Amino acid sequence: MNWQIICYLAAIVITCLLAGFLTWYAWKQRGLPGARSYAALALSECLLALVEILSVVSPTLALASFWFRVRFVSLAV
Repeated sequence: MNWQIICYLAAIVITCLLAGFLTWYAWKQRGLPGARSYAALALSECLLALVEILSVVSPTLALASFWFRVRFVSLAV
């Protein structure tokens, strides 16, 4: 892996962690207006980043293609 892929992967990992934290925080504040909707959107973003990580680190092209296609599920949400 070269430094460009490492930087790309690090950005996706940070995105996944941040979106996961925002999902958790919004879920704790679910009494506020719009907090549940925001939690759902943040969870969708977290899942999208997680699937993108799995797509990048997949050992075979077939598995990477599978994870790439699975990411459209979280985009549809």
